[in-house]
Amino acid sequence: MLLPVTALALRASFDVRYINLASRTDRLAQIKSEFARQGYLNPKIGVQAERIAGHVADRRFAAAGALACTQSHVDAVRSITADVGLIAEDDCQFLRALPAGELRQPSFRWDVLMLAYNGPFNHTDCVGRTGARWCRVISMQTRSLYAVRRAYV
Repeated sequence: MLLPVTALALRASFDVRYINLASRTDRLAQIKSEFARQGYLNPKIGVQAERIAGHVADRRFAAAGALACTQSHVDAVRSITADVGLIAEDDCQFLRALPAGELRQPSFRWDVLMLAYNGPFNHTDCVGRTGARWCRVISMQTRSLYAVRRAYV
């Protein structure tokens, strides 16, 4: 069972963004459903998930998709006005509640906190906090859900 994040605790210092191509209305519905389960589409709490328009790839170039995706993430990061921004791609699915405690009061120094990605991590370079385990990423390949500190940008 998924537990909802206490969005009230995050509203003072958090921006929430999701990247979505205008043509992918199916993914728009999916990510809105995911954020609603986490409590981010309730206007009473003050925290709103905001859509960032995804860049469309120019298919004439081999790396067009990766470039368009990167440009979309740059736009999302630049849109952050709070101390921390949570950024998700529109096909992200939350398998558990977001780590609100770590996002509000970090147990270690982080600039970018990867919550979903592809890539290896160093099993010996991990820290723990009340059941959570955070490990340093060696070479991150994708970024579908992450938090970033505005001061880092």
